[in-house]
Amino acid sequence: MATIRLTGQTAIDYAEKHGVLLCSYTSPIEEGREDVTVQQAEAIAREDAELIYLNVEAIGITVTIPTCSELWGSECDDQTAESAAEQLGEMVTEMLMDEYPEGEVHVTVNMADAGATISECSTQGADDTTAEQIRKCVSEYIEYHWHEALASVV
Repeated sequence: MATIRLTGQTAIDYAEKHGVLLCSYTSPIEEGREDVTVQQAEAIAREDAELIYLNVEAIGITVTIPTCSELWGSECDDQTAESAAEQLGEMVTEMLMDEYPEGEVHVTVNMADAGATISECSTQGADDTTAEQIRKCVSEYIEYHWHEALASVV
C-alpha cells in the first residue's frame, strides 16, 4: 500500500489515537520538525493547521454492498434496492473516511444471490486487529443504518 499524508486536525487526531509524533513544515518563525507532540501540534495548529502533517501507511478498505431486492425487504424492487445500496455505499464511505483517515476506501454495489450477506468487507495493509475493527465497524454501521439508506430512496 502507499503512504498517505494526513494534515491538520486529522493528523493530530490520528497521532493522539495511535500515540505517534507528528511533523511540521517550516514556518516564518520556526524550522520544520519531525518530533512534534500532540500538544505542540495543537499549539501550532491554532496559528495554521496546515503546518502539521503525518505520513502513514494507507489501509485499503473494500466494501461490497449487494443490490438483491430480497435483502432489502419484501416491499423493495430491484431498482429501489440498487438505489438504496448506492446510498448506503456513500454513507459507509463517509463514515470510514471519518473513522479511518488512512483508509483508501472503495465501495462497490453489485447484484447478489438471495443467500448473500448484506455486505462484504476486506482490508489490505492493516494488521489483524485493525482489520477486524474495520470489519466490525462496517458491519455495525450497516446493521444500524441500512434502513436510512432505503428510506432516502423510497
